[in-house]
Amino acid sequence: MPEDQSNGRIPAIVDRTPTSDGNPRQKRIFESGALMLYLCQNYDPGNKLSYAYDTDEYWEVVEWLIWIKPLLSLCSREIEYGIKRYRTETKPLYQVLIDRPAEQVKLAGKDAPWIVGDRMTNADIANFSWVNWAEWAGIDVKSFKLLKQWLDRINERPAVKRGLDVPEPFTMKEMLKSKVCEEQ
Repeated sequence: MPEDQSNGRIPAIVDRTPTSDGNPRQKRIFESGALMLYLCQNYDPGNKLSYAYDTDEYWEVVEWLIWIKPLLSLCSREIEYGIKRYRTETKPLYQVLIDRPAEQVKLAGKDAPWIVGDRMTNADIANFSWVNWAEWAGIDVKSFKLLKQWLDRINERPAVKRGLDVPEPFTMKEMLKSKVCEEQ
């Protein structure tokens, strides 16, 4: 955790990569949306996970990064009221994601497997992080064919599989499935 981290928030990084003119850098970044924008702006010059600045697709990705914030802010794992409120208020937000693949197909006129445009972007990564835990919110994504396909497509990527196992193997999803089954 960076020493001067605002309010102890994570995720956070300090970018110490030298600037293009060779000067040292000590750039502190926190909050997931800001991190994703910063990393893509500075380390994705070929726009593999992003779109060129100021294109329609760029701003649509930004919209989806900002949109995900309500899912994050509703979460409270320690207070029963917070958990209940999170689950109740999260379901309409998940509905937006459930509807998005069909909207993309309609807009593109063909199979459009990503939240924005023709490739996986940081918008997909940000939203995947919450859809991958949908069972916790009482959402069974199996009922939503296109959303499930999107989730599976991301989960099948080798880099995602490796990333989910940092710092240790990711077993929470299986535990959540068992808990959801027990409650039903």
